[in-house]
Amino acid sequence: MEEARQRVLELLHHHKHRLAYRKRTEMARAMVQQLEEEGQFPQANYALDRGVLHLELTRYIESHGKHGVSEVEGSRHIQW
Repeated sequence: MEEARQRVLELLHHHKHRLAYRKRTEMARAMVQQLEEEGQFPQANYALDRGVLHLELTRYIESHGKHGVSEVEGSRHIQW
C-alpha cells in the first residue's frame, strides 16, 4: 500500500509540473502576442528561455517576419 501511495504522489507531482509548464508557455505566447499587437518594437527579435519555447510560439514569431533564439537541450534533434 505504501508503494502505491508513493507512486500516486509521484504521478500527481509530475502532473502538477506538466500543467505549470503549459501555463508558462501560454503566458509567453500571450506576452509575444501583446508586443506584436502594440507594434512598439517592429525590428526586435526574440530571445527565449528553453522552458517557454514551443512550436506554436515559434510559428507565431516567424509569421510576423521575426526570429527567435533559445537554448536547447543537447539531446534534442534539430532539422535545419
